[in-house]
Amino acid sequence: MSNRESVIADWRHGLSVFKDRLAFVMGRAPDQFPVEDFLPPEKQPNLENSYEKLREEFGVFVKAFGECAETTKWQEAIEESYDLFKRGEKLAGKRRLNELYNELWSTKEIAKKRPGRSPPKKKGRGTLP
Repeated sequence: MSNRESVIADWRHGLSVFKDRLAFVMGRAPDQFPVEDFLPPEKQPNLENSYEKLREEFGVFVKAFGECAETTKWQEAIEESYDLFKRGEKLAGKRRLNELYNELWSTKEIAKKRPGRSPPKKKGRGTLP
């Protein structure tokens, strides 16, 4: 695997991990987190530590993907949703997370437009080198 292909794989993996965490938070926030019998009380999932992990996983994705206007906008969406939940606006917080999740589907198109970050073109049958 070339260095360029490795970078692409890294951001795609980072995005996948982030989206999994985002889906978990969307379904559980602000107060429906499961009780995990293998975790001590101070490590149980809650709004605060779930958002800490969400921010951390987003940071890993951005490090691999690169910062751009969209990643700044997505970071703001994470913080806006957290603030909405903290203010007791559950539906608005869930809506904001859902909007973010839907916006992430454009990531591949954004990557194609960025110099040095676009995925390599696949060679198929009948394609000249």
